[in-house]
Amino acid sequence: MACSHANQPATALWRAYELEAVCKHASLSGVVVDLGCGDGGLGAVVFSRMPGIRRVVGIEPDETDAALARRAGWYGDVVVARGEATGLPDAVADTVFANSVLEHIPDVVPVLKEAARILRPGGRLVTTVPSHQFLECLMGAPVGRAVSRIKRQTYTRYLDQRLAHHHYHSPGEWTQLMAAAGLELGDALPYFPRPAVRAWEWLSDLSGGLLHAAMGAEKHPRQVQAQLGLLGHGAALVRPLLVPACMAVCLPWLDYELADGAPAGGLLLRAVRPG
Repeated sequence: MACSHANQPATALWRAYELEAVCKHASLSGVVVDLGCGDGGLGAVVFSRMPGIRRVVGIEPDETDAALARRAGWYGDVVVARGEATGLPDAVADTVFANSVLEHIPDVVPVLKEAARILRPGGRLVTTVPSHQFLECLMGAPVGRAVSRIKRQTYTRYLDQRLAHHHYHSPGEWTQLMAAAGLELGDALPYFPRPAVRAWEWLSDLSGGLLHAAMGAEKHPRQVQAQLGLLGHGAALVRPLLVPACMAVCLPWLDYELADGAPAGGLLLRAVRPG
């Protein structure tokens, strides 16, 4: 397990299931555009397992994260831009990869249209998102329930605000959204079994949830991490100490299997730009 989120054990657990799905079911190849590449840590884990990749271009709106991604070692270039306006030429990419990005964008169609524009005919979009069953997988952790009562809102509403989640589309809805952008959804593969989602929920509640509540319960997760010095150079300084602890916390929860027909917290979407 590569603990690229050593200061966030709950996120590390989620990413472990996510990256297993990506590496097992999605072959990234050729010129890859990493849409919302962040600091490049997660991309480095994925790209090192994909021998067919020739070059990777990162797209990241946050300048600090973009600078970190440039130093990650896998990107030929990192462009500071938004997903709906990358500035890249038409048909430049064989693959567009977006890992846990689209759920944070209220209107995804402009981003999907941009992905279709920069893909060559026959090129593929690979993206992971929380599934339409994500909220069904939750059980309601104590800190989140307490804060939501104080804020006089539902637990799921509070959690969506804390995680900056805007939607949980079903495969049928993703089919329609992709079609509106000129893409064809090939399949939507479930991952992240409900017991693992609930383990993530408790870890998140007792780490990010407590911090979020202590810092006013209004800030975006990245703002909380930045204020605590857990991004950029601060993260690099504490990573050697936190990786063993992160591994110890997450390992007991990594063996859950997804039973046929059981709810899953995530979807791996594979789409193509028609040739």
